Amino acid sequence: MRVGAFITVAIALIGQAVAQFKLGDPAYSGAGCPAGLVQLVQPPDGQSLSMVFSQLNAETSSSARFVRSACNVAIPVSMLPGVKLAIWYGEYHVSVSVPGNDGSGAQFTTQFFFAGSTSQTTTVKWDQPTSDDVVVIDRTSPIAWSKCGGSSVLRVDAAITASKRLLTAPDVKINITSDDDFTWGFRYYFGLQSCQ
Repeated sequence: MRVGAFITVAIALIGQAVAQFKLGDPAYSGAGCPAGLVQLVQPPDGQSLSMVFSQLNAETSSSARFVRSACNVAIPVSMLPGVKLAIWYGEYHVSVSVPGNDGSGAQFTTQFFFAGSTSQTTTVKWDQPTSDDVVVIDRTSPIAWSKCGGSSVLRVDAAITASKRLLTAPDVKINITSDDDFTWGFRYYFGLQSCQ
């Protein structure tokens, strides 16, 4: 299905979204998202899911030239018969600081998929001097679809790295952040489609 056609279907069904599927309690793994330090927020219309992180960050130091932090989230999903759920894109709010271009860099890698299916991996690298907050938009193709009806598991895997060539070089920082302008770290947009 073309994305434009999918969006039309999604809009037609979105008012019924909450009644059509339900998200269960998530399970977390990885140093970047210990239990209790990630908040999942779903609005009443059910069309998106926001994830707020408190500890998904990586920063080099005078004793560490390479630092990696990862977060893996598994969210049970229950759907009514005759309905399948899709994620048609994701957004990620990344704060990154790379002071120099002397071999320093930062990287953000993520994928989302329903259990039993495959997903493309999105990777963004920063290897030039920068200090900025950016929104990475992940338009995975094909769109991630659940199976038709029943239960599934939505998996979100993410990792960030900060590195520098010399211990004496300025430190590199990267984190998934929330602030006054962005109240979320990750956000996923849902759609629904009838199926048999």
